[in-house]
Amino acid sequence: MLVAGDALANIHFAFDHPDWQMIWDHDRELGVKTRKSLLDRATHDRLLVTGYHYPFPGVGHVVKEGDGFRWLPADWVWDRET
Repeated sequence: MLVAGDALANIHFAFDHPDWQMIWDHDRELGVKTRKSLLDRATHDRLLVTGYHYPFPGVGHVVKEGDGFRWLPADWVWDRET
């Protein structure tokens, strides 16, 4: 599992446009390089990914789409027998 923390804080901007420089990146060029690297790794290694601000269920996978990436949330299974 890749815990992306704030490196991939927003699944829309960071995934759709990893080359955009974010205002909260202390080193904006390194931020772009880090986002692209994490997204490439998550896609290539088919990692389960989570981050601080992701929508429910908060875990999922990443796929390459065009020049960016797309978030695929994991299926949530309710266990009614507990």
